[in-house]
Amino acid sequence: MILPIDKNYRIAGTPYAWTIEKSRSKKGKKQWEAIKWYGTLDGAVKSLASLMVRTSEARTLAEALEEVETVSTRLCQALTPLNDTGETSL
Repeated sequence: MILPIDKNYRIAGTPYAWTIEKSRSKKGKKQWEAIKWYGTLDGAVKSLASLMVRTSEARTLAEALEEVETVSTRLCQALTPLNDTGETSL
């Protein structure tokens, strides 16, 4: 199972763990590299949210809080299942 989050990150499930994968370019080709491993999907999602906020360009507390909202929205949108028409099922 692969859960795309954005152009830089995705969460992948294997028989043994959940991984956070980061995209990188090698010889002009996009590749995904596992950077962190988790026993649960919940752990992977929470860690990815934290990683995305920590590595943002926020410089003040107000900017960091805005980034938390942005990351939360991005993750919710990426992890919301779609129905057969391409719309969210919520």
